[in-house]
Amino acid sequence: MWPQTLCYDWTLVSSKNTCRLPEEKELDTKWINVKNNADPHSFLKYQWVKHGTCALSHSKLNKYKNELKYFKSTLEIFNSFDVTKILTKAEFHAGGKYFVQDLIKSIESFTGKNCQIDCIFYRQPKEYYLYQVKIYFDKSLKPIDCSKSNKSYSNCSFSKKVFYLKSVPNNPGDL
Repeated sequence: MWPQTLCYDWTLVSSKNTCRLPEEKELDTKWINVKNNADPHSFLKYQWVKHGTCALSHSKLNKYKNELKYFKSTLEIFNSFDVTKILTKAEFHAGGKYFVQDLIKSIESFTGKNCQIDCIFYRQPKEYYLYQVKIYFDKSLKPIDCSKSNKSYSNCSFSKKVFYLKSVPNNPGDL
């Protein structure tokens, strides 16, 4: 539910209405909804309902009292831990193929913590594609290890290179 100072309800945030988060364009480019044919705002709604409202219940996070503050803070974190910039600085460029363990090393080097890298495997053309990189944070918004074993986790192949896409395809057939 949107606070009354912004919008009354998520259904108002649509192409039919003018009610928008000020950061919506930045959110749309940095926090992408990869589900085909989904309402463009369904992903942000899900993130707020699942994570934003949960943040309200923690004393250290309840300063994010509404959607606007929550999403502003997520953009600040995103910009501080921009995985694309981290990988580019380490000479991994979108459009290339890389061993996942090399990607993990570059992210761990930046954050000082282990991470989680998820891939999607497509049977045709029998390749792994980088799907998402997860960096975990504690309630003070400091990076923490994603695994207690002090090892990064990945479902990607460690013996084959992973394709790092330049952009999200319209559908998997575009791969």
